[in-house]
Amino acid sequence: MELVQCKVSITKKVGADFIEAYPNELLFKEGYFYPVYPTEDGQWITLDEEGEQHIIAGERNPKHDFWFMTHFELK
Repeated sequence: MELVQCKVSITKKVGADFIEAYPNELLFKEGYFYPVYPTEDGQWITLDEEGEQHIIAGERNPKHDFWFMTHFELK
């Protein structure tokens, strides 16, 4: 297990057009810490504010994942 800190709040997006859900569902809060767990196939999983699982990095080394590095910081 590792800890990550959220850099910017992340809200739920719906569909391929990235339409925002209404009302905006906050998944991860800016400044909050979340435990992350690597899977056997190299993905990194954490739980959002509602306890739902999300893949937040698709690389064995999350520092190589652009989306992860934009939104989270390893602690």
